[in-house]
Amino acid sequence: ISMRKIEEILRLKYEVGLPHRAIATSCGVSASTVSEYVTHAKAAGLSWPLPEGMSEEQLEEQLFPCKTLAGRQIPQPDWKYVNKELKRKSVTLSLLWVEYRQEHAGGYGYSQFCQHYREWKKHLNPTMRQRHKAGEKLFVDYAGQTVEVVDPETGAIREAQIFVATLGRAACEAEFTVRYLRASRLLHTLDLVHADGSYPQLLRSLARTNLLIFDDWLRDPLSRSQAKDLLEILDDRYARSATLVSTQVPVSDWHNRIPDPTIADSVLDRLIHNAYRLELKGDSMRKIHSPLLKDVN
Repeated sequence: ISMRKIEEILRLKYEVGLPHRAIATSCGVSASTVSEYVTHAKAAGLSWPLPEGMSEEQLEEQLFPCKTLAGRQIPQPDWKYVNKELKRKSVTLSLLWVEYRQEHAGGYGYSQFCQHYREWKKHLNPTMRQRHKAGEKLFVDYAGQTVEVVDPETGAIREAQIFVATLGRAACEAEFTVRYLRASRLLHTLDLVHADGSYPQLLRSLARTNLLIFDDWLRDPLSRSQAKDLLEILDDRYARSATLVSTQVPVSDWHNRIPDPTIADSVLDRLIHNAYRLELKGDSMRKIHSPLLKDVN
């Protein structure tokens, strides 16, 4: 992206104080792009306002310094130290890269830092190496850190463990294809592709995806046509690929939310049999972490 847009990202971050998603929407880029350039700026010691008189060329040099100068070797990170530090709570490759660049201004960029670490790690002797098909298992573990949960009636505070579940990310890292779809947006897309004639292409694309994740499943009412479309998608994937659905709607209500009983039977027959089910109880994390509720308590 242009240096002018990067300047705007830094201004919105440090002067206005917007979160990364809001900055991404304002600048027309992804939230990950915003995070990347903010990380580069931190490593270069830049904030907002930029130093007076700094040109776009100088800003680019600060954010993306040359990796080599006249044959000079790039300083190598201590990968054993990096690997050890990553086992500590809240330590990420991004933080370790910032630390590395503060010591070696002409060192690796973030993407190369991560790539070289992964290459180094391949030479370690793995233990209990296992292979899993994408979407076959859901791995759940403690995050290690706790969060404060406030009782809205008594004000009592207790520490709660956080469970972390990985499925889509693990599939990506294993080089399987993954698509995340909000059900409401998928239904809108299906209406559009029926109109422009690209419906068969969309079905083929979804069928080829190794892991398909539906969020907000059956949250909104379905038309009979939309129910038939979902049946087509699930039928193409049954016993061939993994499908994960996330919803607040109880499974017992699914049949009633599909308008045609025959289609409902067919959809549920392909979806819930031979499936693993995880039911989560309690308040949503949005509610638990709401700053408004914290202020009230």
